[in-house]
Amino acid sequence: MIKKKRVSGKVIDSTNGNVAVNDRYACSDFIEIPQGTKNLYQTNGAINQRAFYDENKSFIGKPNNNNNTVVPENAKYIRISSTIDMQDMSDIMLNVGETAKPYEPYTGGKPSPSIEYPQAVENAGDSGQIKVELYGKNLIPFPYHDFGNETVAQKNGVTYTLQADGAIKANGTITDQFGINIALKRFSEKPLNGNPGGTNTDGYVVMCREPMYFDPKNNKTFILFDGNDVGKPINTVIYPQIEVGTIPTAYEQYKTPQELTTPTPNGLRGIPVSSGGNYTDENGQQWICDEIDLAKGKYIKRINSVTIDGNDLKFSDDGNGFWNTKFFSAVNGIEKENVNMSEYFRKEAFSLNEPYKFIFTTAKKMKDYFQTAEDLNEFCVRKYSERRPLKILYVQTPIETDLPTEVIEQYKKLHTNYPTTTVLNDAGVWMELQYVSDTKHYIDKKFAELQKALINTNTQLLQGI
Repeated sequence: MIKKKRVSGKVIDSTNGNVAVNDRYACSDFIEIPQGTKNLYQTNGAINQRAFYDENKSFIGKPNNNNNTVVPENAKYIRISSTIDMQDMSDIMLNVGETAKPYEPYTGGKPSPSIEYPQAVENAGDSGQIKVELYGKNLIPFPYHDFGNETVAQKNGVTYTLQADGAIKANGTITDQFGINIALKRFSEKPLNGNPGGTNTDGYVVMCREPMYFDPKNNKTFILFDGNDVGKPINTVIYPQIEVGTIPTAYEQYKTPQELTTPTPNGLRGIPVSSGGNYTDENGQQWICDEIDLAKGKYIKRINSVTIDGNDLKFSDDGNGFWNTKFFSAVNGIEKENVNMSEYFRKEAFSLNEPYKFIFTTAKKMKDYFQTAEDLNEFCVRKYSERRPLKILYVQTPIETDLPTEVIEQYKKLHTNYPTTTVLNDAGVWMELQYVSDTKHYIDKKFAELQKALINTNTQLLQGI
């Protein structure tokens, strides 16, 4: 429901509906509430800084402070606020219905994607490669930023001393709640606050319960004391840790990550399907996706695409309501004729003819956008010239390509970290891992430990005689 129109440096006063000056916030314009709406659900944003208004945009009252908001009968509009970390409101959504829904872009209430509200098709690894890293549990890099190569740092009345295990001893009198910078690295799209009562998880990673804060606007993790502690002495040890999960666990010293970089010549693309997918996301949606199988040493391409430029490749009206591209204009290997997608049209807008390898649509499917096939071609010409062409993705017969030998050799050198191994990648792609234990090595090691223990025991007994 939220159109990207906001006012930075302002916040909605939920007690009277007025707009107040506050550099840490931004607020929305008046958002119209659909008639008959009983409940509104908000994803992200500051749920305690909102207000309802009537048809004259006069203040009615403050919404309750949770994601499920009951809408007053005479409410016509709502205004919301966001913190400085999300002032563009790009991650905030309001929806009507029975429950909160996953975030999706604003589309003006129309089915999406559409030519007015396109939705870019994600292509992981479109830079040409994906980097995989194997960490321990702790994701905060060491050495810490403000220490550099030193073991002591000072800021705002506090002396910070590095400990051998990566912990930080803080001693002094706090003159300001802001302490040293620990890391400049992106851990989350949302702020993380390790102080008591602070939100220390985004549902994916979690910060330890220590006086720390992560600012996603500047990708900065730093010591942050409670404002009530300013002016008070401190003598404590801080154990900095951010880990994958939602509940913080015992501190573990940072381990330098192992790296694996694998090429992705065309990226890794996917198309949603009702069944037969090779990946299921967290919402239960199945996808057919390109894949890198390191165990087999293969890059498996299941998704192909064709670009419609409106000139060399365009649609022609056959006189029977079908708008077709020319025969054999699509790449061979079409596997599913009605499984395709683009950023401008819903996936049922186009179909693919497998025997003659062409793409087609109908005047009926395009009636909300174009009157003739030529109108559609003009749209394609315009988007092609804007370097954002109509590109239709489709499922093809899988093609397997060998991964480079150096990638396989690099992969074989990877090993787990004890006791925890965290595997991440820089493209946000789903990964499946299989752990294979070396039981012989483990048993041999245990026998060696037992033998050493017996020797030590016998030595002690002999010394006691």
